[in-house]
Amino acid sequence: MSGCAGPSEPIDPLGAIEFRSLHDALAKDETAAWETPGWRVDLAAARREAERTGRPLFVWTMNGHPLGCT
Repeated sequence: MSGCAGPSEPIDPLGAIEFRSLHDALAKDETAAWETPGWRVDLAAARREAERTGRPLFVWTMNGHPLGCT
């Protein structure tokens, strides 16, 4: 068992118009604000870059599943 509870009752499927509206609202925007920082996955390289450019280093760490389903 994953630990994340599913819906207690079945959910009606979306119609084509509802789906398109939801898809358009959630579709990836190439200029999404969360993408603008230029995320790095190599901490040592990110630290060197921050030091070289004089910019701050934001470190996001966590334990567990990113959606809280542990």
